[in-house]
Amino acid sequence: MITYPDHTEIQVGDFILIEGGRTPGTVYELIETSEQMERCGVDAPGIMVESIPFSLVFLPSESFSDAPIVFVSRPKIISSS
Repeated sequence: MITYPDHTEIQVGDFILIEGGRTPGTVYELIETSEQMERCGVDAPGIMVESIPFSLVFLPSESFSDAPIVFVSRPKIISSS
């Protein structure tokens, strides 16, 4: 499980800030298994972030302590009932 600095689980769709809080993005994919890492062409677990200035950017989870990502919000799930 990949988590924010406060140990809350990161989820696909979360709105976050990267680059020291300067750049908004959305968690596009969690990459945790060796199969996912191979498919994405990365060599460490982490997250793929969709951000307008960069398109998709990979952030390895080991880098979170040096450049923490900031959780902004999580989309609300709308019930169909």
